[in-house]
Amino acid sequence: LQLMGEDHQDVALAMNNLAIVLQDSGNYTGAEEYFLQSLSIRQARLGGDHPQVAASLNNLAFLYSDQGKADQAVNYSRQALAIYRVAYSDDHPDIAYGLQNLAGWLVEAGDYEIAETMLEEALAINQRVLPGDHPDIAITKSGIAVLLLASDRPEAALQMAADANEVLTQTYGEEHWRTAWARSRQGAALADLFRFAEAEPLLVDAYETLRSSGGARPVHVRTTLESVASLYLAWGRPEDAASYQALLEK
Repeated sequence: LQLMGEDHQDVALAMNNLAIVLQDSGNYTGAEEYFLQSLSIRQARLGGDHPQVAASLNNLAFLYSDQGKADQAVNYSRQALAIYRVAYSDDHPDIAYGLQNLAGWLVEAGDYEIAETMLEEALAINQRVLPGDHPDIAITKSGIAVLLLASDRPEAALQMAADANEVLTQTYGEEHWRTAWARSRQGAALADLFRFAEAEPLLVDAYETLRSSGGARPVHVRTTLESVASLYLAWGRPEDAASYQALLEK
């Protein structure tokens, strides 16, 4: 700090990285402090419409979402998306990223119509600017699968999640949390279609991977756990359902 000055961009990056570590360890108060300091430095040094400022706002949105503060997550995500649209006049993956993040929190809030429009735009942008097997396209498809499941369209969700799972497995491997999340949504779609025997290994494996992964957000772990419990209830296996339900109550 003494060498670079407290408002140097590298200091902002270091604070941002420390905040991520604190967030992953569950220290949300400490993470918020460092994220806000990093944001303040970037705003002062780069101006309010710089993509790095948007990145800081997105990080805060994820932090608030992990704490169940949905309104704050949506607010910061909206600000980030607005900056990306100013920073890039044409199609850009960061705009798709901003759309995808905001849409995810709108899905959680039950605002499916607006979320679907945003996800469709995000997918279209990524498909125009990225190769067809790029993981960012697959990640967007995972988000669309979440929306389709929430709005009771399991057949369409299954296709999106299966496509995402295939690409992410090729890119990151089966043990990566992003792959496991796509696999989880594929399993949830199969369960909603009463294809329980096919859904079980996907959901159980996805839960174990997400539970032990450092990158997965709490909502991914909990949603997958809920899907496993729901699977066993629908399948007429209440004892298995109860064992997973007990994990939800811890």
